[in-house]
Amino acid sequence: MDICGLLEKYGSQKGPAVFIDYNGLKITYTDIISRSYRVSRELEHAGLKRGAVCALVCYNNINFILYFAACLKAGIIPIIINPKYGNDELQSLIDISEVKTIITDNAFAFSESSPMADGRKINIITPGLETILTQNGGCLYSDSLNDGTLFMLVTSASGGRPKIVKKNAAALSYQAEKLYPRIMSVNDTRYMANVPASHSYGLEFALFGSIYNGAPLYLRDFGFSSDVMDEIAFNEITHIFTIPPFILNLVNYKLSSGIGFDRLEMVVSAGMPLMSGLSEKFFGAFNFNIASVYGITEVGCVSFNPGRRSSAENCAAINNDVGFALEGNAITVIDDAGAAVRAVTHDVHGRLKEGDSDSIRENIGRVIIRKKIPDGGYYKFNCPEGEAKWRLGGTELETDDSGYIDPSGALHLLARSSAFVNIGGVKVNSSDVEAFLRSTGLFKDVLVFGRKDALLGEKLAAAMVVDEGSNANEDEIRGLCAKKLPPVKVPRDIYILKSPFPRTSTGKIRFDKVLKMVEETKDSQAAE
Repeated sequence: MDICGLLEKYGSQKGPAVFIDYNGLKITYTDIISRSYRVSRELEHAGLKRGAVCALVCYNNINFILYFAACLKAGIIPIIINPKYGNDELQSLIDISEVKTIITDNAFAFSESSPMADGRKINIITPGLETILTQNGGCLYSDSLNDGTLFMLVTSASGGRPKIVKKNAAALSYQAEKLYPRIMSVNDTRYMANVPASHSYGLEFALFGSIYNGAPLYLRDFGFSSDVMDEIAFNEITHIFTIPPFILNLVNYKLSSGIGFDRLEMVVSAGMPLMSGLSEKFFGAFNFNIASVYGITEVGCVSFNPGRRSSAENCAAINNDVGFALEGNAITVIDDAGAAVRAVTHDVHGRLKEGDSDSIRENIGRVIIRKKIPDGGYYKFNCPEGEAKWRLGGTELETDDSGYIDPSGALHLLARSSAFVNIGGVKVNSSDVEAFLRSTGLFKDVLVFGRKDALLGEKLAAAMVVDEGSNANEDEIRGLCAKKLPPVKVPRDIYILKSPFPRTSTGKIRFDKVLKMVEETKDSQAAE
């Protein structure tokens, strides 16, 4: 996908037409081309050479798009880092990548007080502003890559270890050709995304999709206010790229306000499963289904369900249906022994046949993805566990996701594999227990996970955050679960915490840090 070439194409065709609208601040195709190319020259004058690997950290979405396009134009390879990362996460990424230069729109965020693990000098470049250079032997760039890498993305690090993933030009072009034509368009298509443009979902779906189709992109900082909903109707948005909580608020607002949203033709969901009943409620309000995408940073978009089913009877079936693999790629599901599991049978309406819930439990497995054209793998990442998931010369990835495949070949994504706890041979989805505990409204946050057990192999444990004044105790919480859940789903270990769960910059719970909080709670209780 030649991003710069497409921008030039639409720039010559559309000129002053709006390309990006970020919270009401508008930038045209002509603006994006002239300003990004000016920035590319600044980067070159600052000493950055073609093939240089740098960190790109932008706090403003328009600046990110400008700087990103400038890097592509100059042949500089940016590692895109979410600006919401804390100092420890940023430090970890700088250490892994060994970059010597950070390109940013906020030099103050990288002042002398910013910690770097080895104390080495980092060059800070702020194009269009005063350029700050902390020289490091006169060399502003690090390694040069010649494997087709255009840019790099960072995984969420919810397990505690971020990974830097190379994105290959050939793989991106192939994905674009197979994916974007499936994002159905109408005349005067208008996209809206309230996910960061620097995130893999916002970048590879919303930004690249808008460039591919020549559609204006409305970027909004994440929020659920009525003003955002009104803007969707006022700006006649046709495609929305978002996450399930926003979709729920959109449905509720439509039902309460009576606004028609007549131009809206596709709402794409990613990042987390749809809440129970959301598909049915959405179809009742809009008369079309939610589209779903399954993708991970390592391989980009894996599968896509356009959500074009026209019957309300199909709604329940798409709650976890993320569609078919992109043409030329393949998805399989394997069991613990590494063997492919059989498809689960549905009736003509996509509902489980009577007694087939056992079939689903038996045929849930780990998702394996095979890419026709792979990305470049990890960059400067020394972790045998991570590298071992790649096979067949980097074309096949064993994911941490669990699901099953229906007879049509569609993937039904259920949870992370780590969410399934093997209790005496019975696999329990901890996400189900989490969902129940959240539904009570008694806890600020909940995390359910497995722990080793000498008798049954594993057991369920639950950590929850409560108010300072809460008198909740372990026995009451177990009793609450026992009233609604089968015995195997009642957590045996309960940890009541007062401090909020640590999260990544994208809002995912840092599982490793919650476990540390749990251990500290156990130690303090033992000391009492």
